[in-house]
Amino acid sequence: MLNIPQLLKFLTDLHNNNNKEWFAEHKNQYQLLRNGFTDLVSDIVMSITKYDNSLDIQDPKKYLFRINRDLRFTKDKRPYKTAMSAAISQFKKDVGPTYYFEINYTAKLLTGGGIYSPSPQEIQKIRQDISNNPEEINKALTAKDFIKSKQKLTEDKLKSAPKGFLKTDPQIELLKLKRFSVHKEINIANFTEEELQVEISQNLKGVFPLITYLRRVIN
Repeated sequence: MLNIPQLLKFLTDLHNNNNKEWFAEHKNQYQLLRNGFTDLVSDIVMSITKYDNSLDIQDPKKYLFRINRDLRFTKDKRPYKTAMSAAISQFKKDVGPTYYFEINYTAKLLTGGGIYSPSPQEIQKIRQDISNNPEEINKALTAKDFIKSKQKLTEDKLKSAPKGFLKTDPQIELLKLKRFSVHKEINIANFTEEELQVEISQNLKGVFPLITYLRRVIN
Protein backbone atom coordinates (compact mmCIF):
# COMPACT_ATOMS: atom_id res chain seq x y z
CA MET A 1 0.00 0.00 0.00
CA LEU A 2 1.33 3.44 -0.96
CA ASN A 3 1.19 6.11 1.70
CA ILE A 4 0.82 9.27 -0.39
CA PRO A 5 1.56 11.87 2.36
CA GLN A 6 4.70 9.99 3.38
CA LEU A 7 5.83 9.67 -0.23
CA LEU A 8 5.34 13.39 -0.91
CA LYS A 9 7.17 14.32 2.30
CA PHE A 10 10.06 12.02 1.42
CA LEU A 11 10.38 13.44 -2.09
CA THR A 12 10.24 17.01 -0.74
CA ASP A 13 12.91 16.22 1.86
CA LEU A 14 15.01 14.60 -0.86
CA HIS A 15 14.65 17.71 -3.01
CA ASN A 16 16.00 19.77 -0.09
CA ASN A 17 18.75 17.26 0.78
CA ASN A 18 19.77 15.79 -2.54
CA ASN A 19 23.00 14.12 -1.50
CA LYS A 20 24.25 10.60 -0.89
CA GLU A 21 24.70 11.05 2.86
CA TRP A 22 21.07 12.04 3.47
CA PHE A 23 19.79 9.31 1.18
CA ALA A 24 21.84 6.65 2.97
CA GLU A 25 20.35 7.71 6.29
CA HIS A 26 16.81 7.40 4.88
CA LYS A 27 17.26 4.39 2.63
CA ASN A 28 14.98 2.15 4.69
CA GLN A 29 12.18 4.68 4.39
CA TYR A 30 12.81 4.94 0.66
CA GLN A 31 12.62 1.17 0.26
CA LEU A 32 9.26 1.00 2.05
CA LEU A 33 7.88 3.75 -0.18
CA ARG A 34 9.29 2.10 -3.30
CA ASN A 35 7.60 -1.16 -2.28
CA GLY A 36 4.30 0.73 -1.99
CA PHE A 37 4.87 2.34 -5.38
CA THR A 38 5.61 -1.09 -6.86
CA ASP A 39 2.26 -2.31 -5.52
CA LEU A 40 0.60 0.67 -7.21
CA VAL A 41 2.34 -0.13 -10.51
CA SER A 42 1.18 -3.75 -10.21
CA ASP A 43 -2.42 -2.61 -9.72
CA ILE A 44 -2.18 -0.22 -12.67
CA VAL A 45 -0.74 -2.91 -14.95
CA MET A 46 -3.62 -5.21 -13.99
CA SER A 47 -6.11 -2.46 -14.84
CA ILE A 48 -4.44 -1.93 -18.25
CA THR A 49 -4.65 -5.65 -19.09
CA LYS A 50 -8.44 -5.39 -19.07
CA TYR A 51 -8.18 -3.70 -22.48
CA ASP A 52 -4.54 -4.36 -23.48
CA ASN A 53 -3.42 -7.97 -23.09
CA SER A 54 0.11 -7.43 -24.39
CA LEU A 55 1.74 -6.62 -21.04
CA ASP A 56 3.78 -8.78 -18.66
CA ILE A 57 1.97 -8.85 -15.31
CA GLN A 58 4.48 -11.09 -13.55
CA ASP A 59 7.15 -8.54 -12.63
CA PRO A 60 5.93 -4.95 -12.11
CA LYS A 61 9.40 -3.93 -10.86
CA LYS A 62 10.72 -4.00 -14.41
CA TYR A 63 8.51 -1.02 -15.24
CA LEU A 64 9.94 1.23 -12.50
CA PHE A 65 12.67 3.81 -13.07
CA ARG A 66 15.64 3.96 -10.74
CA ILE A 67 15.84 6.86 -8.28
CA ASN A 68 19.45 7.53 -9.35
CA ARG A 69 19.98 10.19 -11.99
CA ASP A 70 22.21 9.65 -15.02
CA LEU A 71 25.00 12.16 -14.40
CA ARG A 72 27.18 11.39 -17.42
CA PHE A 73 26.05 14.22 -19.68
CA THR A 74 24.90 16.95 -17.32
CA LYS A 75 26.46 19.69 -15.23
CA ASP A 76 23.76 19.14 -12.59
CA LYS A 77 25.37 16.54 -10.33
CA ARG A 78 22.53 16.05 -7.86
CA PRO A 79 22.48 12.27 -7.55
CA TYR A 80 18.75 11.55 -7.17
CA LYS A 81 15.48 12.14 -8.97
CA THR A 82 12.78 13.80 -6.92
CA ALA A 83 9.99 11.67 -8.40
CA MET A 84 8.91 8.05 -8.55
CA SER A 85 7.91 6.94 -12.02
CA ALA A 86 7.04 3.98 -14.19
CA ALA A 87 6.97 3.30 -17.95
CA ILE A 88 4.80 0.39 -18.99
CA SER A 89 5.50 -1.14 -22.39
CA GLN A 90 5.19 -4.37 -24.36
CA PHE A 91 8.94 -4.64 -24.49
CA LYS A 92 11.70 -3.21 -22.35
CA LYS A 93 10.83 -0.27 -20.11
CA ASP A 94 10.33 2.92 -22.11
CA VAL A 95 10.86 1.18 -25.48
CA GLY A 96 8.22 1.62 -28.16
CA PRO A 97 4.73 2.95 -27.43
CA THR A 98 4.57 3.34 -23.67
CA TYR A 99 2.16 4.17 -20.83
CA TYR A 100 3.80 6.50 -18.30
CA PHE A 101 3.12 8.02 -14.91
CA GLU A 102 5.12 9.75 -12.19
CA ILE A 103 4.60 11.40 -8.82
CA ASN A 104 6.98 14.24 -8.03
CA TYR A 105 7.97 16.28 -4.98
CA THR A 106 5.61 19.13 -5.88
CA ALA A 107 2.65 16.76 -5.29
CA LYS A 108 1.98 16.57 -9.02
CA LEU A 109 0.88 13.43 -10.81
CA LEU A 110 1.94 13.29 -14.45
CA THR A 111 0.26 10.70 -16.66
CA GLY A 112 0.55 10.10 -20.36
CA GLY A 113 2.00 7.90 -23.03
CA GLY A 114 2.89 7.34 -26.64
CA ILE A 115 6.41 7.67 -28.04
CA TYR A 116 8.35 10.48 -26.39
CA SER A 117 11.66 10.03 -28.23
CA PRO A 118 10.96 8.32 -31.56
CA SER A 119 13.88 7.13 -33.68
CA PRO A 120 14.30 8.73 -37.13
CA GLN A 121 12.82 5.58 -38.67
CA GLU A 122 9.83 5.61 -36.33
CA ILE A 123 9.05 9.28 -36.81
CA GLN A 124 9.24 8.91 -40.59
CA LYS A 125 6.78 5.99 -40.51
CA ILE A 126 4.38 7.91 -38.27
CA ARG A 127 4.50 11.08 -40.36
CA GLN A 128 4.02 9.13 -43.58
CA ASP A 129 0.98 7.36 -42.13
CA ILE A 130 -0.50 10.62 -40.84
CA SER A 131 -0.15 12.19 -44.28
CA ASN A 132 -1.51 9.19 -46.18
CA ASN A 133 -4.08 7.96 -43.67
CA PRO A 134 -4.99 10.85 -41.33
CA GLU A 135 -8.30 9.42 -40.16
CA GLU A 136 -6.52 6.78 -38.06
CA ILE A 137 -4.57 9.12 -35.76
CA ASN A 138 -7.47 11.54 -35.61
CA LYS A 139 -9.69 8.63 -34.54
CA ALA A 140 -7.25 7.90 -31.69
CA LEU A 141 -7.18 11.56 -30.61
CA THR A 142 -10.96 11.88 -30.63
CA ALA A 143 -11.72 8.55 -28.94
CA LYS A 144 -14.21 8.74 -26.06
CA ASP A 145 -11.71 7.58 -23.40
CA PHE A 146 -9.05 10.01 -24.62
CA ILE A 147 -11.43 12.96 -24.48
CA LYS A 148 -12.63 11.89 -21.04
CA SER A 149 -9.06 11.77 -19.70
CA LYS A 150 -8.46 15.44 -20.69
CA GLN A 151 -4.90 14.74 -21.82
CA LYS A 152 -3.12 16.87 -24.40
CA LEU A 153 -0.55 16.32 -27.12
CA THR A 154 3.02 17.15 -26.16
CA GLU A 155 3.47 20.37 -28.13
CA ASP A 156 7.10 20.09 -29.20
CA LYS A 157 7.15 20.98 -32.88
CA LEU A 158 9.37 21.82 -35.82
CA LYS A 159 9.08 25.41 -37.03
CA SER A 160 8.38 24.33 -40.60
CA ALA A 161 7.27 21.26 -42.52
CA PRO A 162 9.47 18.19 -42.03
CA LYS A 163 11.62 17.10 -44.97
CA GLY A 164 9.59 15.30 -47.60
CA PHE A 165 6.23 16.82 -46.62
CA LEU A 166 4.39 19.82 -48.02
CA LYS A 167 3.62 22.80 -45.81
CA THR A 168 0.16 22.73 -47.37
CA ASP A 169 -0.55 19.21 -46.10
CA PRO A 170 -3.90 19.32 -44.21
CA GLN A 171 -2.22 17.49 -41.31
CA ILE A 172 0.81 19.80 -41.18
CA GLU A 173 0.46 20.60 -37.45
CA LEU A 174 0.58 16.90 -36.57
CA LEU A 175 3.41 16.31 -39.03
CA LYS A 176 5.54 18.98 -37.33
CA LEU A 177 5.40 17.17 -34.00
CA LYS A 178 8.75 15.86 -32.72
CA ARG A 179 7.09 13.60 -30.14
CA PHE A 180 3.93 11.58 -30.52
CA SER A 181 2.83 11.53 -26.91
CA VAL A 182 0.12 12.95 -24.67
CA HIS A 183 0.17 14.05 -21.04
CA LYS A 184 -1.80 15.48 -18.13
CA GLU A 185 -0.67 16.96 -14.80
CA ILE A 186 -2.79 17.18 -11.66
CA ASN A 187 -2.19 17.97 -7.98
CA ILE A 188 -2.68 14.91 -5.77
CA ALA A 189 -1.82 16.40 -2.36
CA ASN A 190 -5.26 15.52 -1.00
CA PHE A 191 -5.82 12.28 -2.90
CA THR A 192 -6.49 8.95 -1.23
CA GLU A 193 -4.71 5.91 -2.65
CA GLU A 194 -7.98 4.80 -4.24
CA GLU A 195 -8.49 8.19 -5.89
CA LEU A 196 -4.91 8.11 -7.17
CA GLN A 197 -5.35 4.67 -8.68
CA VAL A 198 -8.63 5.66 -10.36
CA GLU A 199 -7.05 8.83 -11.82
CA ILE A 200 -4.04 6.96 -13.24
CA SER A 201 -6.14 4.09 -14.57
CA GLN A 202 -8.63 6.38 -16.30
CA ASN A 203 -5.91 8.51 -17.88
CA LEU A 204 -3.88 5.55 -19.15
CA LYS A 205 -7.01 3.99 -20.63
CA GLY A 206 -7.35 7.25 -22.55
CA VAL A 207 -3.85 6.70 -23.99
CA PHE A 208 -4.69 3.22 -25.30
CA PRO A 209 -6.09 4.34 -28.70
CA LEU A 210 -2.86 6.25 -29.40
CA ILE A 211 -0.72 3.32 -28.19
CA THR A 212 -2.65 0.98 -30.50
CA TYR A 213 -2.22 3.34 -33.45
CA LEU A 214 1.52 3.78 -32.87
CA ARG A 215 2.12 0.03 -32.49
CA ARG A 216 0.44 -0.61 -35.83
CA VAL A 217 2.39 2.07 -37.64
CA ILE A 218 5.90 1.37 -36.36
CA ASN A 219 5.65 -2.43 -36.28
